Amino acid sequence: MKSIPPINNCLTDELRMDLKRYMTYKSSVFSIKSSVSITLGFKIHNIWQIQDIENRSFIRKHKFYDGEEKELVVEKITRLNGSTFGNVYRIESRNQRLFLKIKRHIFPFHNWDMLLEHLLYRKLSLDGFAVPISIAIDLSHTRINADYSIDSFIEGDNFLFAFKKHGPRIIENLGKSLAYLHKNKGKKFGYLDAQILIDTGQFIGSCNSWWNFISSNYQNDLVALTTNSLLSQSNLEFMNAAFLKFKELKIEENTLLHGDLFYKNIIASQYKIYFVDFEDALIGDPIFDIALFFSFFEEYGYLPNFFEGYSGSDVVEDNEARRFWFYVLRISVSDLARSVRWKDWGKSNKERIMRNISRSIKELRKYSF
Repeated sequence: MKSIPPINNCLTDELRMDLKRYMTYKSSVFSIKSSVSITLGFKIHNIWQIQDIENRSFIRKHKFYDGEEKELVVEKITRLNGSTFGNVYRIESRNQRLFLKIKRHIFPFHNWDMLLEHLLYRKLSLDGFAVPISIAIDLSHTRINADYSIDSFIEGDNFLFAFKKHGPRIIENLGKSLAYLHKNKGKKFGYLDAQILIDTGQFIGSCNSWWNFISSNYQNDLVALTTNSLLSQSNLEFMNAAFLKFKELKIEENTLLHGDLFYKNIIASQYKIYFVDFEDALIGDPIFDIALFFSFFEEYGYLPNFFEGYSGSDVVEDNEARRFWFYVLRISVSDLARSVRWKDWGKSNKERIMRNISRSIKELRKYSF
């Protein structure tokens, strides 16, 4: 695999200290979809005026630069569905389409996940993986009072629309594409250590064991669920027993995982699959990525189609099935606890989570888990 040049020379001592604080907090929690903010609470720091970004003239009057410090001429700007802590845009500039992501500060440090994603895009695209090409990133706030990144724009449908168009074949293609991504290996476990990736270009996790990552924040999640009486006592007891049995498996897989395989982060251009939004990338068991996708997608009947593409066989081995359903349960518990804390769930979201919890417990009982 090709190496990417380290970029540590562009980081000031102040920025490096900021990154060190960030990695200290991120390595201590298991989270799905940024639920780490629950641990810290919302500490607003240097938050900029969001109404500025709502005004498209803001984009036009500020200068953005590519990786070679050439000014990008913005000919047309289109607002897209935003992310949790910022906004995203499609830019048309000199006969090319680009993707602009702008994030405001919601924590007491920079958006280092954006830099992590930038480096992953650079490395994976060099190695021939279907990801956006990273054009630029700027965390300096010298041009605009926010962190931003610019990438190539991937034309296509999000996976849910693609599935409605193409059916099971696109599921098999997803399996093939994810298997290719999972050829990347790293060391240790959990979320990628951004500082090591910046300095060396290596994929190194921030936890000493996969169990440490999976089990972190579990007790806090249980407190949130029991306080709100969302799960029966028998289900809570089963979950605790399942955790102890999972610990005995001693997972040693050191695979690079996407970490947020929501269907909107999978783009299908005809039958070709692209992965975007690598801000939650981590090292661990590849079955975790598969469980993440299906916990959102929920069409579990297509697991054989997926594994036909992923491993060349539509048979899901018992060991894989046990891990898969345990991860669906763990992800759903985290998702439910986050929704309780943030009070951000709608009826459909709650129903999906509860369906996943019930289904995963039912399936795990088949394996005496």
